[in-house]
Amino acid sequence: MRFHGTEIRGLSDQRPPTLSPLMEGRFGRMFRRLPSAPSYTADELLALAESMHDDATPTSGWGGQVEDRDNPDIPAAYTYFGQFIDHDITFDPMSSLQRLNDPDALVDFRTPRFDLDSVYGSGPADEPFQYASSPGAPRFLTAGSGTDIDLPRNSEGIALIGDPRNDENIIVSQLHTVFLRAHNRFVAVIDADSNIPADRRFDEAQRLTRWHYQWIVVNDYLRKIVGNELLDQLLTEKNGEWDIKRNFYRPQKNTYMPVEFSVAAFRFGHSMIRGIYNLNPVVRDRPIFAPGDNVGPLDDLRGGRALPAQWGIQWDHFLPIKESAPQPSRKIDAGLASGLFDLPRRDDTLPFLNLKRGQALQLPRAKTSLAHWATFASSRALNSTARWTRRRYGSTSSRSQSSKQAASAWGRRADGSWPRSCWGCWRRTVSRTSGRTHIGLLTQKDSCPLPAVTESSDWLTSSRGQRPRRLEIDTASRSTDLLVTD
Repeated sequence: MRFHGTEIRGLSDQRPPTLSPLMEGRFGRMFRRLPSAPSYTADELLALAESMHDDATPTSGWGGQVEDRDNPDIPAAYTYFGQFIDHDITFDPMSSLQRLNDPDALVDFRTPRFDLDSVYGSGPADEPFQYASSPGAPRFLTAGSGTDIDLPRNSEGIALIGDPRNDENIIVSQLHTVFLRAHNRFVAVIDADSNIPADRRFDEAQRLTRWHYQWIVVNDYLRKIVGNELLDQLLTEKNGEWDIKRNFYRPQKNTYMPVEFSVAAFRFGHSMIRGIYNLNPVVRDRPIFAPGDNVGPLDDLRGGRALPAQWGIQWDHFLPIKESAPQPSRKIDAGLASGLFDLPRRDDTLPFLNLKRGQALQLPRAKTSLAHWATFASSRALNSTARWTRRRYGSTSSRSQSSKQAASAWGRRADGSWPRSCWGCWRRTVSRTSGRTHIGLLTQKDSCPLPAVTESSDWLTSSRGQRPRRLEIDTASRSTDLLVTD
């Protein structure tokens, strides 16, 4: 069935609905041909979730002594800044944990950009409840005073903000107020500048707030989490412009949010949660979530309520400000704090919900993804050889034997053995079709000393400049296709 030439999603009998054909959309898959993980029963997922329980959860707040699972290189604030970033770029209230979901059919109610739409929402015209009705550029409402600045709330205690998830716990809600106040500070400076037209002042304050936020994400958060070496490999400056090397994330038209990232990879931050925190010198030893249903207002750090008196965060307890010794995050591993196994107003534990969501979206196993990345890394030398041979021999199939000999001489090690990604035992053919050069690397010899590819057939992607290259591995025939787009 088609309407206006477009098939309704899910009615095709040629492809399961979870294997999407497109590389754009609000949500989407980055590794489209990797097989999904096996389906597990609820009891099996529960058992796996329980195995993540961190028995070493501290019973008191930070006392200045590093414990076994502490990560002193990453202060505690980065845990919740990561949560804040997640809420800025992903929001999926529509998918079900009870059935399979097609990522391309899911709408991300956040833009997959660092634009603070979780703070600004759709702006003062559409969400006036967030803004003060004072002269000048629109400013955000806040509540409280002094060090106890809280989110604006209605009479029911519900936060009047762009994303209700930023009131899930007191730490992330206090971080949200930081950006509200940053915007208001920029408004105060801009309102005093008569050179800026009145109708542009809100936009200018928003732009400055976003730019500062983006700078922090790249130059502070990412460097703390992934390290300088990796970030410098992926982000390079050339002629005053920044270039991002994208090996796997390659949207064809519009940016999209990969479910491999939003549903799996970025949830590493859950393991960084300490479980018990000190907010300031007065409020200490508070769990992120206390167990049970009869929890008092001062017993834990759950959100969804007005900030108690004297509970405003002093950020030198979470960040190294003026040589303070902040609380560290926990190590990035498979251990989760006790509070995540007793969520407020939820019967299921957080790790169980994560596992159910991953299964509903048919994500591949982590082992499969890692093997895919490793295969891609080993294929980079093969791609380099393809580029070198094409430059040397052009695009005519009559020289396939010559190119094979050249690659053979180039590819051998000093001891005569072959590296994993050599061309020594491949026959090369070239054809040109529709502006593309197709290089076929066919029929790996039975006598080849290299190990056979053991992963399932998949597309591997690499790039050099503006030329995307795709490498397909066929495990049955031990053959490969390399497509070079001109």
